[in-house]
Amino acid sequence: MNRSSSFIIITIGFFLLLAWEPCQGYAASTGLESVKDRLSGSKVVHADFKQTKKIDALEKPIHSLGRVVVHQDRGVLWYVESPYKVTFIITQGAFKELHADGTIRDRGRNGARSRSQVSGLFQALFTGDISEMQKYFEISATTEDDHWTLELQPKEIMDRYLDGVLVSGADYVGSLLVEEAGGDSVEVIFSNQTSDVPLTEEEEQLLGME
Repeated sequence: MNRSSSFIIITIGFFLLLAWEPCQGYAASTGLESVKDRLSGSKVVHADFKQTKKIDALEKPIHSLGRVVVHQDRGVLWYVESPYKVTFIITQGAFKELHADGTIRDRGRNGARSRSQVSGLFQALFTGDISEMQKYFEISATTEDDHWTLELQPKEIMDRYLDGVLVSGADYVGSLLVEEAGGDSVEVIFSNQTSDVPLTEEEEQLLGME
């Protein structure tokens, strides 16, 4: 998976795992208010994930397993545990990659335009600012019984990377399907979600990195 697609997939997943705060002036008829009510509203969410990456040029998909920790105020930890080990650390002030041997790579040092887009997305992710997310996506929601589905259609600023995103869940996000502009796709299935479990000492330290 290349750098840009990894970032987009992770950040979309983080946005949807975070508890959305009510957005004044946003019409309930869009269905988003109903989806917000179904999410847990927890400050901290832990979950396992299974990711399947389909690449047109490859006969077999690429699978990876791991876990994610989302803190609404402090940021996100995305642990890839198989087929290799790496941890993505995303806070409002940093985007880093921690390898199994302890080496750290700063992945936030791109051009000014890229930094501005990343900053805008992260600010939206960590505050639940739907109006900010609408700068990047047209968002529609449908609900049925206890389940909901979100469709994110990228605007011009994002359509160089994505064709579309489909997300579904109930009290938590359950699945995420990302269709990339080049024809590849990524599906992420979340499981074993827990809310309001305190951060471990390691998680505290990682989220404190700048």
